[in-house]
Amino acid sequence: MPHGRWLLVALSLAVFALCLAVACGGDDKGGGTATPGGGTATPGGGAATPGGSPTASNFATELQALGVEWQKTAVKVSYDMTNTLGGSTDETSLTLSRRLPDWRMDISSSSQGDGVVIVAGGGVYDCTTESGASQCISYDPSQVDASGPLEIFDPSATATNLSGLNVERSEQDIAGEAATCFSGTSTTAGSTSKTEWCFASDGTLLRFSDTSDDPASANLTVEVTNINRNVKDADLDFTPPYPVTAYVPPASPTPSSPSQAPASPTPAGAPASPTTGQ
Repeated sequence: MPHGRWLLVALSLAVFALCLAVACGGDDKGGGTATPGGGTATPGGGAATPGGSPTASNFATELQALGVEWQKTAVKVSYDMTNTLGGSTDETSLTLSRRLPDWRMDISSSSQGDGVVIVAGGGVYDCTTESGASQCISYDPSQVDASGPLEIFDPSATATNLSGLNVERSEQDIAGEAATCFSGTSTTAGSTSKTEWCFASDGTLLRFSDTSDDPASANLTVEVTNINRNVKDADLDFTPPYPVTAYVPPASPTPSSPSQAPASPTPAGAPASPTTGQ
């Protein structure tokens, strides 16, 4: 199984996708995992906004203020993530431990097992246990976009992610927390998709969902189950839990002539920087 699987899972959150089946190549552990957003409208991707309907820009100031609070908050938050496509459901537990610039994400998937991703001290670590052997692969930050995974949790990024959609604001109660929610809808080829972010007053993400009424599209929901705002140093462990091995990119092939020199390949275990919308 290629290294970088769990790092790709974390990165995929930023683009509303859990591409475990892709990251694991041919290692199928039960039919693969659906990719959320497949076939749904891309935010800002041509969905018409009727005149007078509110858009993300109407709420940009509020979202930016929530983002400022979120940047200040050291927190440990647990989530349940449900990913459904065609009657098949993958359930994943996520725990985000965060004291910027350091963060750690513990991941436990019903179809793909457990993993840990850590970004701390200028390093990026992808940690797994396979066949009884545990290890962490370290990446240089130049090999991966270490900031990508946090975009889905950052209120200040939400206005951009909802750009071009019809946006509604609502107040809800989620897991006993007062939540301010921002949802955007769009219609493409007769199918309606809806993306929603819900935040606490300190900017902590309480729920994210990306759904579509197109049966060929996956539906993704990430919802909080526990928040610890009174975190101590002992609660925020950014040390790799297993022995660390540095990732070594494959050597570039020797060109037959200078005029035919091929481009350097992308490392198999280091996903490219994600872009919003799939």
